[in-house]
Amino acid sequence: MNVETGMGQIREAIANTVGTQNYDDTTEGSYRQTLEEVESIAGGSAVEEVVGWVSGEVRDEEAIPSDSAVKERAAQICRDHDADIPSSSRLANA
Repeated sequence: MNVETGMGQIREAIANTVGTQNYDDTTEGSYRQTLEEVESIAGGSAVEEVVGWVSGEVRDEEAIPSDSAVKERAAQICRDHDADIPSSSRLANA
């Protein structure tokens, strides 16, 4: 899955579950940066897993996951894919 498709799925899950009033440009930008990092580190299948997790959290918890929670889960997914996270990555300390 590519980043644009993933962002569309996340926006759809948020719009259909909790509404977009608390989903601002800052959150969108943070999620996008995280997905871009995941794509460059571990590829499209890892992006798909992160998107699935975020969408599932939105539906199950009826809340928008924090940027730090998304980064932590994204880093774990990259590690699960045996991908090395560069020290310069925003996921390095997650």
